[in-house]
Amino acid sequence: MMTVEDKLHRNRYRVDEQRPHIRIVNPEFCRDECEHQSCLTVCPAGAYTRDEDGIVAVATDGCLECGSCRILCADDGNLVWDWPRGGYGVLYKFG
Repeated sequence: MMTVEDKLHRNRYRVDEQRPHIRIVNPEFCRDECEHQSCLTVCPAGAYTRDEDGIVAVATDGCLECGSCRILCADDGNLVWDWPRGGYGVLYKFG
């Protein structure tokens, strides 16, 4: 049986090094003022991580572009989320 992780690893990602489509404006805000840091659990691709100091970071090279983090973090204005430029982002193998 194929797991979700197996299916995710079959997708290809074309990373736009010049313009990442997700950016955390102030990582310290996530650590100091965000109570739940829900981005760590809501992202189906696991693109958000927290280091030993509590700083949250995002790696766009596995993003599924679902927009969950954009909806979740919209109120505080600390997350900049745009669609990737044409030709970049996730390239779904299974549609």
